[in-house]
Amino acid sequence: MEFHELVERLNGLTERFYKLPKLKYLALSEPPFDISKPVIHDNKQDFLCEKRAVENILEAAVVIRELISAQVSKEDADQRKMALRLWSSIDEGARRDKKREIPAQIDAFLLASSIDQGLSFSFFALSREMERQFLNRKQELERQEAEYWSDAHRPPNHFARIIALRFAMAIYRGTGKLPTFGIAREGNHPSTEYGRALEEIFALLGIKANVKNAAVWAIEQAKVDVEKEPQITSPLAGLGAIRPEAMTTKQKIANMLETDKKVAKE
Repeated sequence: MEFHELVERLNGLTERFYKLPKLKYLALSEPPFDISKPVIHDNKQDFLCEKRAVENILEAAVVIRELISAQVSKEDADQRKMALRLWSSIDEGARRDKKREIPAQIDAFLLASSIDQGLSFSFFALSREMERQFLNRKQELERQEAEYWSDAHRPPNHFARIIALRFAMAIYRGTGKLPTFGIAREGNHPSTEYGRALEEIFALLGIKANVKNAAVWAIEQAKVDVEKEPQITSPLAGLGAIRPEAMTTKQKIANMLETDKKVAKE
């Protein structure tokens, strides 16, 4: 089957639930939802390689965070003096080397903004967020290891699950409601429109998997994803709070660490 024919069939299946915009429907080179194969580890060795890389990065991130936050340490005066001296020299060096002209490229603009904030603070804020994201990834990999990469479990069909989820979310974004899934009492085939359409989608994409397993998982995961979807707000909202001019780099880092403590207690 030609790709444009595949997309046309997928558009038709999606239109069982909601009317696609004319431009979307006519753009036959683009399917109504992502049908690309997700990046999944090919084997356990590939999985363990990424897991080790994440662990190594987290170890380095902890060292960096502790060295920067030592500027506001209350326990070790010598360490605090050293850190203040070190990071002050880094900030001053960055300000001295900063180009005076208006940045022409986005990377130069971002660098200039980071220097204005205090390079050490910007580095701390970014590394803190990177550490948080790598921790999330580590937790996800640990979940995958327990669920998919142990001898006692057979890995599920990831492609089937993700296609079922993407289709469910496309329906939600088009109708405002999540689809449902059920099995007919007689015949053991899907009894809902979503299930029947998903069965056809699997056939079109060459996915050999149990539609029920994928659909049930996708709907439960979609419920979680819907809760996480951000509310649409003005892109300028909150910009005034991004750069507290009156604060020193030391105060900014202290405030950020205090926020981390409050979150940890919760």
